[in-house]
Amino acid sequence: MELSNKQVKILKNIKKYKKFGKIAEKLGYTVDEYIDFQSNFPNVIDYMIFSDSKFNEDTEITLTEYANAILDKKQRDSFRFWIVLIISVLAIAVPSIISILNQ
Repeated sequence: MELSNKQVKILKNIKKYKKFGKIAEKLGYTVDEYIDFQSNFPNVIDYMIFSDSKFNEDTEITLTEYANAILDKKQRDSFRFWIVLIISVLAIAVPSIISILNQ
């Protein structure tokens, strides 16, 4: 499944902060908007594990193996994109700079 930028941002914040209160704050939600928060994913249980059913600021959220795998793949793909882009730019720029310096 391809994740939207918003979903990736949510997963990264879950991985970093773990506590729902901090995650909600960073993403612009209030703790009372947990339904809106969960609705960003079609099947939330495929992506998140909640420590309890209270959904308060102390509720701990962890990513499932599936969510971790998708997030890791997205980060690897992004890294590969930037590496190819940098190498391409250098392949064009270096010969141009050398030819200018040799004149």
